[in-house]
Amino acid sequence: MPVYSYRKTKPLNEELTDLIVTEQLLNEKRKLVNFVVLQLYEKNGKIYEIKKHDFSEGVYNVHEFYSSLSHRQEFPEEQLTSELYWKCKKDIKENWLEYRERYRKKHLKSFI
Repeated sequence: MPVYSYRKTKPLNEELTDLIVTEQLLNEKRKLVNFVVLQLYEKNGKIYEIKKHDFSEGVYNVHEFYSSLSHRQEFPEEQLTSELYWKCKKDIKENWLEYRERYRKKHLKSFI
């Protein structure tokens, strides 16, 4: 079964330091089979992952790196749907600044 990958990277701010990366994997019938929605922050030539939603290993996961660099929470009750993908994308688009500031305060104290 062929799988098609659709990946986009878009800025969240005018300074281009904050990005949202989305990737959808669709089968030949254009049905969603996996996704990733990722918030990135660039500072001094380094790129930091701030928050990630994904459906790896058949289970919906949220990684809140602003809480802990190894944070990973599974939500096995969530089904893989386009609605879940759009909800994840909306979460980052609406809350990216709060997530970034929490990350900076906790992990990048020297840059504040």
